[in-house]
Amino acid sequence: MIYTTDGKFLRNVENHISRSDESPELVKLAPGSYTLEARSANDGYVRVAVVIKPGRRTILNLDSQG
Repeated sequence: MIYTTDGKFLRNVENHISRSDESPELVKLAPGSYTLEARSANDGYVRVAVVIKPGRRTILNLDSQG
């Protein structure tokens, strides 16, 4: 789920494009700061602050090591 910086729900995001794949849904967001809430295979449900910059693609990988 994506929330604005003031905590208002913005939208839900599925971690797949169709029911038969594992490709994450691509989401277009206006530049700015957001809070994402998602389920990580390693850490359960997490909340992550994300900054979207103009003209850039931001990739959030909750299951990466490091």
